[in-house]
Amino acid sequence: MSSPSWLAPNTPVKRALALLFIIAFIVTAAGAARALLGGGRPPTAAAARAASSSGTRRGVETELITVGPDGFQPSALTRPKGRVYLVVDNLTDAPLDLRLTRAAGNSLREVRGRGGQSDWTELLDLTPGSYVLREAAHPGWACRLEVTP
Repeated sequence: MSSPSWLAPNTPVKRALALLFIIAFIVTAAGAARALLGGGRPPTAAAARAASSSGTRRGVETELITVGPDGFQPSALTRPKGRVYLVVDNLTDAPLDLRLTRAAGNSLREVRGRGGQSDWTELLDLTPGSYVLREAAHPGWACRLEVTP
């Protein structure tokens, strides 16, 4: 009695099954790595709105600032004066206490997050100058915003 063909060494069926197994392993490993590195987290509503606007909403540009475990990304922005939607996307598990100030020190906006609802979207009309966005519990975190004439 002969054995089934799929048990025979080095058959096309075995090679196809081995290739399928390798591809499934790579896809699974890539998904696990993405989840471990934070890339698997779905975007928040604020980030989704900013991304879907392709940078503009009715002629107004959008600046997206992301807050992660290491602070603000990007840490600095330069943009022309005028109206802008400032979108802050909180990727941390903690509520944020955000403060936007002019570099001279006067506070323009303060936003306190409540129980994970610390994403912030606001339409601002910025005049030329230097601004700093900070998080109260993390003095080293800062995003510098330079507004040009």
